[in-house]
This record gives sequence, structure tokens and C-alpha cells, in this order.
Amino acid sequence: VENLATICADAGADPEELLFVGDGEDDRSAALEFGCPFAAVVRPGPKRFAAPPSICIEDLFALPAVVQRIDEETP
Repeated sequence: VENLATICADAGADPEELLFVGDGEDDRSAALEFGCPFAAVVRPGPKRFAAPPSICIEDLFALPAVVQRIDEETP
């Protein structure tokens, strides 16, 4: 969470303006604690999440569409 705070401070951004992209439950927990959206990179193999994340992508090429969707949903 300290790293997320540093990123926001350096960028002059609020937590809800940051998108945390990760591949495990620890990443999602950090995003939730910090108050920023989370996108899970989900790959074949062992499950890394206790419950399915609300935003799932298979690779980073999907990020532009995710960011656009978040922007459209944000008032």
C-alpha cells in the first residue's frame, strides 16, 4: 500500500484514478485497502483468487478497453 501511496503522490492523483493490475489475491487486497480499482490478470493454471475479481483480463493488451470502461462508468 505504501508503494501505491507513493505512486499517487508522485502523479498528483487520487487513489480512484489509479488502476492496480495484478495477478493474485494479495494484489487485490492491496487495491481494496488503498481504494483503487483492480484488474486481475487471469491465466490458465492454479486459481490465484478466492473469488472471481470483477475485472479480469487475459493479457495486458486488454487494458485500454478496461480503462475506457472505467472512465465511462465513473461519474
